[in-house]
Amino acid sequence: MRSRSVLPTIAVALVLLAEAAVGAAGTLRLAIHTDEATLTPYTYVFGYPGYYAMKLIYDSLFELDRDNLPRPWLVREYELSPDDLVWTLSLRTDVKWHDGQPFTAEDVKFTYEYFRTHRHSRFTSSIARTLDRVEVVDPYTVRMYLKRPDPAFLFAPLADVPILPQHIWKDVEDPRNFAINVGTGPYKLVEFKPGQVYVLEGNPDYFKGKPYFDRIIMPIITEPSTLFAALKAGQIDAASLSLNPELVSQFRAIPGLEVAQGAGYALTLLQINNKEFPLNIEEFRQALAHAIDPQYLVDTVLLGYGTAALPGFFHPRSPWCNRKVPRYDGGLERAAAILDELGFVDSDGDGIREDPSGNDLTLEILVYSGRPLRIRTAEIISSWLKEIGLRAPVRALDAATVDSLVWPEFDVRKGRHYDLAMWGWSAPLQFNPWKPLLLFHSDPEEGVLNIGGYANPQVDALIDQLYVTTDMAKARELVYRLQELVADDVPFIPLYFADGLYAYRPSAHDRWVFIKGVGIFNKLSLVEVEG
Repeated sequence: MRSRSVLPTIAVALVLLAEAAVGAAGTLRLAIHTDEATLTPYTYVFGYPGYYAMKLIYDSLFELDRDNLPRPWLVREYELSPDDLVWTLSLRTDVKWHDGQPFTAEDVKFTYEYFRTHRHSRFTSSIARTLDRVEVVDPYTVRMYLKRPDPAFLFAPLADVPILPQHIWKDVEDPRNFAINVGTGPYKLVEFKPGQVYVLEGNPDYFKGKPYFDRIIMPIITEPSTLFAALKAGQIDAASLSLNPELVSQFRAIPGLEVAQGAGYALTLLQINNKEFPLNIEEFRQALAHAIDPQYLVDTVLLGYGTAALPGFFHPRSPWCNRKVPRYDGGLERAAAILDELGFVDSDGDGIREDPSGNDLTLEILVYSGRPLRIRTAEIISSWLKEIGLRAPVRALDAATVDSLVWPEFDVRKGRHYDLAMWGWSAPLQFNPWKPLLLFHSDPEEGVLNIGGYANPQVDALIDQLYVTTDMAKARELVYRLQELVADDVPFIPLYFADGLYAYRPSAHDRWVFIKGVGIFNKLSLVEVEG
């Protein structure tokens, strides 16, 4: 198991000083709040910050800009056939791998075939869903043939899948235990001490522009209080972790620090195991939704720095959000009434309802021990559920343990072992309206993110139809209908979207790019992109 130990503040300082002593001019000290293993496309753990750290080393054919729109990156020009079935991609000819080998069309073909045969929870599904085959036309041209039109193909896989070097990966059979890190990206990983620090060096030959730094030192500080203390003390220049809301005014008052603020699209939710009694009862889940007040959580936990979520999943500001979905605002009284109607009553007067077998209803809430805001949220939800006669103890565990219970080996085919869990999905699921479909399809091959085991044949049929709908107006109509069905079924309870609140030292770096819904920790913040 990977180390998730917390470095004391003094140890952080020693690591930084030791690394900086051998570093070149232009060093940025940027803390990362999770241990993301060796940062290959198969070993990074979390969508945020791991994916964005990995993308400092690797590039995709397209990249999302600050407005989350796909822009050509490794691709120079592209063309889509009139029938929407053939993508012809002309690649840049000035790209090299970190070891000096040229990047070619063979690498693209290899990557897409490799992810298809070596399963990855994020990348395999977007490739396998509609891609039929990849053809190398010449050393710098590839042609991708689709099985059917795919309106999401530009977002994923084209602007999502990191390209692998064929000459490095061609004989790798166990990618999750392979640690050689060679990409085309603006930074090279030159050192990794598990549980302690990453050291990156700028790639002077980067095709897209000059990296801002010769060296980035990324200490791993998993404990938020320790991380923010290091930032406040000047031991680091910035961090991947957003400030806790109660610290914002304090950090804004510290000379030499500034706080970047923007809308966050990462959704915090109460995940429900739809396969377990009584959570497999739709009306029971609706009762839970009535008992929970997302706006109260925004006001008290986030101190107003956020947006209350709607039952249909999408951010209220998204053009894909159906704001007319059913609302659950009946409060505790309505929640209790539903439980009464279902026959879950407190027959012995101890304040806890029993199931038909006479057992007290206990629903454990799992939460990451290193996420204080989620812990506070879980505690409030637990108190609400207690008021309607449900025992809901909060169990804070390390992230790896929670993941193993909610999403074993990150493969929904391996089942689930929990009642309720504080969970989150990163911002990319909001940018690409086809991406959330992975949360809802009951087929494990299609619903690779369906960690609750949710199943509704109508939803499956809608998703299948969406995957072949290229007309945007029709697609929006279907997405709106999908949200109505999901809001009725309550496979999970969306809670809030926390604002991104990132403190940094402008004297160290003042060219941060706040990508909507993501924050400042991203590739665009750390390279002077040309064009």
